[in-house]
Amino acid sequence: MKPQLLKLSTAPTQSFSLKEDFVPYMNNKWHYHAEVELIHFFKGKGTQFIGDQINHFHPGDIVLVGSQLPHYWRFDDLYFDEANQEKADVRVAHFNECFWGKDFLELPENLNIKQLLDKARRGIQIIGQTKKKVAHILQEMLTSEGTKRILLLIEALDIIASDQNYQLISSMGFHPNLQDEEKG
Repeated sequence: MKPQLLKLSTAPTQSFSLKEDFVPYMNNKWHYHAEVELIHFFKGKGTQFIGDQINHFHPGDIVLVGSQLPHYWRFDDLYFDEANQEKADVRVAHFNECFWGKDFLELPENLNIKQLLDKARRGIQIIGQTKKKVAHILQEMLTSEGTKRILLLIEALDIIASDQNYQLISSMGFHPNLQDEEKG
């Protein structure tokens, strides 16, 4: 099945998107987008499809999905049952790799973040203590405004890159079959 291009938008006063979703059917399709996605499953579980890999996701999981990488989060059926007391709660940031300017990632101080975003094109599962640190930062980002939001995003990416407490998800040889006119 060919992934669908998802067009994401940001508020006119924001350089990247940050939101908290409580619905298990958010972007409930095999899709990709130009933006990098940093997602924290605070509550909820199901099956994640990223590139050529299928795994389960659980509460507390954090994943970094690179630009143009097809993915899909399928919450378990119980989240679609109105009688169920379990609710989804997902915090997700979407940002363009150069929203901070075309030269930002070329600065020598940012080499680790640039390399991380390159690796994210395969998908990255954040693990260990790094997962807890990044979850805390994403929570703080939800109530932050202005420059503080950008600094927190950079901090989260720097922690992931520096700790290297993660696992790559898709296989090294995976290349999405996207036609040029569909790439966002």
